[in-house]
Amino acid sequence: NDKDNNLTLLSIGGKTLGGLFAIEYLDSPIGPYKEVAVLAGLVTKGYDLFRVGAWASHIFVDKPEAAEYGKRYWGLPATVVPIDLDMPHLPTLDDTADKNPLFVFSKDCVGVAGWTGPSSATSAIDEQEPRNPLINKLDFTLPSYSGKLTINDPLLRYPLNISNLGVASTGRARVAQFQDETLYNDKTLKAILDDAQPLISVDVNGATLVAGIPTGLLHR
Repeated sequence: NDKDNNLTLLSIGGKTLGGLFAIEYLDSPIGPYKEVAVLAGLVTKGYDLFRVGAWASHIFVDKPEAAEYGKRYWGLPATVVPIDLDMPHLPTLDDTADKNPLFVFSKDCVGVAGWTGPSSATSAIDEQEPRNPLINKLDFTLPSYSGKLTINDPLLRYPLNISNLGVASTGRARVAQFQDETLYNDKTLKAILDDAQPLISVDVNGATLVAGIPTGLLHR
């Protein structure tokens, strides 16, 4: 909990709701890039359930401009790293037969096995595959908190809008792998991943994602 900003972690029995997601941006104000984000949990401002939002503890991008924009305009803890979205299913990392995405944090890169996006050699995207009209009409906003990269930075809240969803599928999620001697030696990240319990995996081929203008909740 962040007492200075009255920000509280929502949890039941010591567990909160978070997740990992990988995105391959085909177009953005800074061009194409890849991102892997770690949502450490749900938080609320002042115990107000109408002000619940997601908190991203780690943002990995493969383009310096993406990290700069994330830090400067959204107060996100963005780090530039190699991102491999076509990582093979290595037996030492993945002993299951299914092809659900598996996140791997290694000494060389952040990778995703089972990725079916455009950069994958085995892309599952079929331009002729019809989109489900019900899914395609979904338009929702995920409130998110960020900021406080330094002690003087304000706490921020911004909307993350997702629309124009393409072909979607769900499956069984799997725990991310965190190899020893990782490139970042991040004990906080390791603790988050080691304590995670997988629930569900959602794969969406095609969507429009817009991060709204952040609002400062605590000014310098």
